[in-house]
Amino acid sequence: EKFTARQLRFLFLLHNYGETMDYSTDNMELAQNIDKLFSEFIHNVKSQTRSQPMSLNQHWGPAEKEMNAFLEEKKKGVDMALRDNFDTATSVRHLQELVRAGNVYMQRQDKKFVVIRNIGVFVSRMLKVFGVIDTEELGSVGGDAVEERLGPVLDVLMAFRNEVKAAALRRDPAIWSTVLTASDSLRNDVLPELGVRLEDQSGESPAAWKLEDRETLLREREQKRAMERQKAEEKRRREEELQRKEEEKLAQAKISPFEMMTSQETRFSRFDEKGLPTHDADGKELSKNARKKAEKEFEKQEKLHKWYLDKMASHASSSSGS
Repeated sequence: EKFTARQLRFLFLLHNYGETMDYSTDNMELAQNIDKLFSEFIHNVKSQTRSQPMSLNQHWGPAEKEMNAFLEEKKKGVDMALRDNFDTATSVRHLQELVRAGNVYMQRQDKKFVVIRNIGVFVSRMLKVFGVIDTEELGSVGGDAVEERLGPVLDVLMAFRNEVKAAALRRDPAIWSTVLTASDSLRNDVLPELGVRLEDQSGESPAAWKLEDRETLLREREQKRAMERQKAEEKRRREEELQRKEEEKLAQAKISPFEMMTSQETRFSRFDEKGLPTHDADGKELSKNARKKAEKEFEKQEKLHKWYLDKMASHASSSSGS
């Protein structure tokens, strides 16, 4: 199964209820991308709110007021779209624009918990209205009880990995490469099996954990591995092609220009002392243009053969020196 039930619901939302449904691969992949946008946003909101408690300063500046005004604008946009013959496609577009703006705001160092929370609550409520998620609580996968139970364990695990990773990066990579490999294996291989996504952040910021559907993580992991295998195969083919061309060039370069010309009996019958053809295969003297063309071929092969001789001489010199 390439697409999930939730992604199919998004596909329905992108069409008017009276329109013919288009189940093309392009449309399904569009729904898949929209699902990922909302899912990642809600997970990021939860991650941000865990690290931004209400005890921190929540005073709003211009950025917060602007973001809140945009939230109210999008609320009205969604409301008007739904009043207009239940236009779910336009409603989803408003939500996408709000999510993208929220993602930009969350990159700020001075972001405020309340602003992020307000956006997340509205988005999750609308997703519940549309039947995409089954809870208004932030998070389309799992519930608060699950996170409360696993949260402390995951926080400890995340802190451990961050500490190990930081220690490894401060040391000689040759010594600590095993530690880094184990750390990456925990992120890429172990935790996805438990339905946990661990994401490294930029700079020295600690990693963030997110609860996710296990099958989704395993599917993404397999897609990533398939892409890596494809890239490796493409690299292997490029290297083989380069090797083949190099061998062909070397084989051609071994032939002297004299030998190359005099061996072409189907084209030429007589040659001068240098090896340049003077008569064609029928014994007729070559025309001026034909002779000029042959001279260019001769000069090209002469340069290639000289490259080969120089290469062999250099190799022989290196071998004798060692």
